[in-house]
Amino acid sequence: MCKTLVQLLSLTIPSDTDELTSDESIEDNDNLDCNNDHVSKKDPPKIDKVAFRKTHDAIPDTTKLKLSTEKIVEDILFNFCKNMDYEHHAHSYIVDFDDENIKALFTDSEWKELTKDRIGVPIISHDIIKELARYEKGTLEDLRTVTMKSFLEEEKYDIRKHYTTIKNGFNWPFELLIDAPSSSSANRKNRNRKANTRKRKLVGRKIDGIIYTTDELLEFGAIEGARSFKGVSDNKYLNEEFKMPKTLRDMYSDLIRAVNYDDQRASKLQVIGILHLGLWIQFVRLWRAGGSICIFRKDPQSFNIHSKFSKKGLRSFLKFLARIYQYKIIIKNNLQVLDILNDDDNDNDNDDELKELNEQCSTPPPTSIQFFADCESTPKKKRTNSKEKNPRQKKIKSNHL
Repeated sequence: MCKTLVQLLSLTIPSDTDELTSDESIEDNDNLDCNNDHVSKKDPPKIDKVAFRKTHDAIPDTTKLKLSTEKIVEDILFNFCKNMDYEHHAHSYIVDFDDENIKALFTDSEWKELTKDRIGVPIISHDIIKELARYEKGTLEDLRTVTMKSFLEEEKYDIRKHYTTIKNGFNWPFELLIDAPSSSSANRKNRNRKANTRKRKLVGRKIDGIIYTTDELLEFGAIEGARSFKGVSDNKYLNEEFKMPKTLRDMYSDLIRAVNYDDQRASKLQVIGILHLGLWIQFVRLWRAGGSICIFRKDPQSFNIHSKFSKKGLRSFLKFLARIYQYKIIIKNNLQVLDILNDDDNDNDNDDELKELNEQCSTPPPTSIQFFADCESTPKKKRTNSKEKNPRQKKIKSNHL
C-alpha cells in the first residue's frame, strides 16, 4: 500500500539507498521500538530523569516561550513530565494537539494561543477543484472514458513533443527514500560527537518513507506504514503515532539550522507526516510555536481508500488526491523559504546575492532564534541474551536429539 501512496505523491524513488559505513551500522535505542519481538513489552525502558533535568536547565530563560498570561510553556511541560518513568512527547517539548492531559495544563485562551495554526494548510485553487470534479462519475465505464480522454484539445499526443513536458511536471527537487535511516535523527544523536573519537557514529531512526532534498540532504516529511489498520487503539497505530512527532521535530531542527536560526523564515516552515496503514491514511503536521516548543497536529480528516468502485468511494478518493496536492504545496513552500526552489528568479538575483555575501562577510547579523533544544534521547531498551531470544526453538532442538 505504501507503493500506491508513493505513486500518488508523484515522487521519484531512488533505486539505491544511502551508503552506510561500518561505523554507521550500529543503531542506538531510537531504532528499537515496541515492534521488536525480542523486547519485553512488560518492561519498557525508563527515562533518564537526571539527563532530562540537565537538558532543561541548559535552556536559557530568555529563549523560552512565554504566553500572554506569563506562563512559560517549557517549564510547564518540564513540571508535567519530570517525575515520569517513561518517555512522553513533553520530554522533547512537543505539544500534541490531541493530548487531553497536556491541554488540561492550560486555560482555553492559553491553549488557543499556544496551538494557533499560523501557517495552516494551503487552499486548493479553483482550477484543481474543477479538474478533480471531472472525474466524479457514477459508473466505472464513465470514469474510464474521462480518464482515457486526452488532455490535448486541438492536437494528438506526440511522444517526441509532449513526453518531456509531462515529465517536467513531476520533476520536483525532492525525492522519497524508502525504509532508510533519517539523517536528521542521526544529526541529533551525533551532535556532540568529536573528531578523533573512538565513539562510533550512530545511524538515525529507521523510517518507512522519508521526503528529502537530494542536493542539501534536508528532510521535509516522514511516512510510517503498516499492512493493515485495526483502529486508533491498535498497538501498531499507537507505536507509529508515538514515533512520528519526534521524527518530525528532528527534521524541523535541521531546517532551523538551514535558515541560520532566522526566526522570520523558520516561522514559515512546517514538516509533514503520513500515517499509512493498509487502506487508511492520515496526514500530520509539525511547526514551531516559539522557543523550543513545537506543535504536532493530526489532520482531523482521515481517508479510507475503498477497495471496490462506488460513487462514495470515488468521491473520497478525489478528496484524498486534493489533500495530497495541498501537502505537496507545503513542501514547495518550504523549498521556497530555503531558496531551493524560487519562482521569482530575475536578472537582479546575482547582484542581490553578491550584496548579501558582502554584508555577511563584513558584519554577520545576529540570529533571531537564540536557542532551540534537541529532542530528548529515547531510553535504551534491554537486549535479551541470544540464547533467550527463542526459548521455544531451544526446546524443539533438544527434543530432536
